[in-house]
Amino acid sequence: MLCDLKSYVDGSWEQHAQAVADLLRYQLAEHRLIRVSSATDKNFITASTVQRIKTILEKVLFQLMTKASDGKFQATKAQLVDLTQTVK
Repeated sequence: MLCDLKSYVDGSWEQHAQAVADLLRYQLAEHRLIRVSSATDKNFITASTVQRIKTILEKVLFQLMTKASDGKFQATKAQLVDLTQTVK
């Protein structure tokens, strides 16, 4: 996968890889990333992420329904309804 990404990076791949490593070290040090250490942690993170996505979709749908007239954005509204119902 990393070889596939090399074609998208402008400049030195090594410099880019070092910048990404530095960013990850900083994010971990500042507790902005979650380090998964077990299957239970992974399941918890997955469940909380899915719940957060569902909440965001519901908020966007609510705002669209209240702000836009009934005839506008029908396809978007229908897609958001489908997404909120399929997210478990």
